Amino acid sequence: MRLGLVGRGPVGRYLATRLDPECWTGRELGLVDHLDAVILAVPDDAIAATAARVLDRFAPKALIHCSGATPISVLAGADQVAVWHPMRPFPVGEHVQSLDCVVGLRGDSIWVDRFVTWSREWGGTPVRLQEDQALQVHLACCYAAGATALMTSLARMHFLQAGMAAQDMKVAIRGLSHPALEAVLAHGAEAITGPARRADYGVMDAHRQLQEPSEAQLSTAILGQLKAFGLIPPS
Repeated sequence: MRLGLVGRGPVGRYLATRLDPECWTGRELGLVDHLDAVILAVPDDAIAATAARVLDRFAPKALIHCSGATPISVLAGADQVAVWHPMRPFPVGEHVQSLDCVVGLRGDSIWVDRFVTWSREWGGTPVRLQEDQALQVHLACCYAAGATALMTSLARMHFLQAGMAAQDMKVAIRGLSHPALEAVLAHGAEAITGPARRADYGVMDAHRQLQEPSEAQLSTAILGQLKAFGLIPPS
């Protein structure tokens, strides 16, 4: 099978090591004719334009992109289309060995079936999605990865600013976050704990004295979401 791969970011590098494509390039100009498929591991806002240029210049049989948020329709014009979306971060500078994540798959069965096999071989859990599911699933991914990482970054900052040693900080965050995540996964929002959940406004007011304005706004937004869930009464 003759594969081309566009994108030299973390996802592109991961795929290049697994698939050994005939062409691996940062731009579509490095591709060749008569490829069975071209995989686009490029930023979301570049997928449509890159797909159009690839089809116009090289006409591969299939086009695949790697975004959970971008519609598969941006690949229109190829005989076969698919989406391979690994639901995990690919940190810059880190070498991912096993996927160890759910992989969202959409598109034509010939390519979805191939990516089911490959994803399992790479340690992933493939899940076939309908197109109308994709964007909401991607939103959930952003909460699970980006929002969790943001809150962990703030926790890290405050532990260190308080003078806690770095190793103790890591142990503290793991001890807090792992049980909290498992409880919410098992029981939903009812398992959330802390002063906001208890509507302990005195503690939250004291916390605000240590927060930058943007951070205080985030805390207020979290409080509002807890109220929207019906977990605490309106103040």
